[in-house]
Amino acid sequence: MIMFKILLHKNLKDFKSNFSEFFSIFILSLISILVFAGLYSASNGMKHEFNSWAQSSKMADEWVTVKGTNSNDIHKLLKKKSVNDVQKQYVFNSYTGSTKSKKMLQTVVINNNKISKPDIVSGKKISFETEGVWLDEEFAKSNKYHVGDYIELDSGNGKESFEIKGLVVSPNYIGYTGPNNIISDHKKYGYVITNTKTMPVSPKKFNQVLVTKNKGYSEERLQKDTRNSLSTKVISLVDRNSFNNVSKFINKYKSIKKMAVMFSLILFMLVLMVTQTTISRLVSNQRNIIGLFRALGLKKISIVAHYSVYGVISTFLGGLAGAFLGMEFISKLILSKQEPLFGIPVWQARNSNLTWIILGVLVLISLMASIWKVMQILRSKTAEILQKETIASSSKNIFEYFPNFWSNLRWNWKWVLRDKSRARSKELIGVIGIVGSLILLIASIGIQQSLNKTNHETYTNVFQYKTELKVSPLKHQEAFRNLKNKLGDDSQEIEQTALNIRTSQGEVVNSGNIISKGIYLKLPLESNRTVDLQAKKGVYVTNFVAKKLHIKTGDNIEINSAAMGNKKIVPIL
Repeated sequence: MIMFKILLHKNLKDFKSNFSEFFSIFILSLISILVFAGLYSASNGMKHEFNSWAQSSKMADEWVTVKGTNSNDIHKLLKKKSVNDVQKQYVFNSYTGSTKSKKMLQTVVINNNKISKPDIVSGKKISFETEGVWLDEEFAKSNKYHVGDYIELDSGNGKESFEIKGLVVSPNYIGYTGPNNIISDHKKYGYVITNTKTMPVSPKKFNQVLVTKNKGYSEERLQKDTRNSLSTKVISLVDRNSFNNVSKFINKYKSIKKMAVMFSLILFMLVLMVTQTTISRLVSNQRNIIGLFRALGLKKISIVAHYSVYGVISTFLGGLAGAFLGMEFISKLILSKQEPLFGIPVWQARNSNLTWIILGVLVLISLMASIWKVMQILRSKTAEILQKETIASSSKNIFEYFPNFWSNLRWNWKWVLRDKSRARSKELIGVIGIVGSLILLIASIGIQQSLNKTNHETYTNVFQYKTELKVSPLKHQEAFRNLKNKLGDDSQEIEQTALNIRTSQGEVVNSGNIISKGIYLKLPLESNRTVDLQAKKGVYVTNFVAKKLHIKTGDNIEINSAAMGNKKIVPIL
């Protein structure tokens, strides 16, 4: 007991006298776990809440845009073993606000609420017997709408006022940004859910089908069964990984998880290297004291336990502080930045067991470094330990294998190179630190320069117009024709539509552009060419689509789009 108190007192004295070394280990452990725990717990929380909401709301596994489908097709689809349930709905765009500040609401008319059930934030539950609408919560906040207010919607048949029965968050619109927007603009774009009693749409009239699959069946099997049942009436078919309103959120928490691994990997390597070299040096400096302990009859296990505390305490306390601080501050900061971009009802960070496993690995490495160095000393006899340690001869460094080069070096350079070859772990720490810092620095600067160059190229060489007008040609046809006549050749039309591309190699759902002749769009191609708007019949595809479907110029592909009619076989230009 007396010896235990003596050793404990010595531990405290050693911590005080070597405070800077132990503090460096503490800080490195804290920062590494802080970054990892903060990013990973944010990603883990987003993933958990998404999966939890997907299960409770019975989120769709497929969103199928259809044309000309009837009830017989739906019954045929429901008979498939891979299909669990189906929900029909009619989706179109409505507008509200004045002419100068028009806002778009994607309107969904449903006659049941079995799939992708929205969360009611405030107000009444969705009813099919009550007239009224349920409005996107974020749109309502941005435009100061409340439950009980009336909102005026223009869906093409004149303006009409509807009572807001509730504010909702829908799993179908997690990452909804409106047409052609990169980030969400809740003041201008939102969605509204209503029933057939409020907007008299025939139950036979629907243009979107939501499908959920049974357990044990793959997404590929579900897609195959859906296509076989609905046949040529399918315009586009997307799952959670390709449905833009949902996939954005999935890709976001996956990218945050990758960042946690990427940024923390370099820090972990530095922590391990610094801990190993620092602890080894501290133990080596007390070689004579270890010999004295042995001369006084202290057991080896007691000496090992005494020096094991060196690495464990600093690493454990630093990592523990980093885990809690990362969870408390970094993760909440990350989530606060993501919350305005996505429509999820619950935002909560969730720590992962992986954080504690990594902390355990760091502590274990520190413990093993201490034990290894002490045991290396204790292998010698007590008399040898008490003697002054001689510098071990080092092996040849890499430069000595080139005699002509080595012989021409000055003596001081030979000394430096040989000295560094004796402390390779220290040199490795420096290399890792410098390389890691340069990687992060180059990556950050490179991303900024890439974005700046992309913006410059896009809005100077590709898009050469000064003003863009977003219009709906289906409405106010006469006004649209008058506008075109006034502009004459000083304009160029673009119609954007969802496009389903199929080949024998697979299928891709992408945004398609139908471009009229003009001078304001110069879309670049490979081999320093640009898109020829006067070319023969055909389409141009992006590199992403070409690589995914393994297609090239001259191949024929099948495209399906509501704007282009039924399926067509066209060549790639």
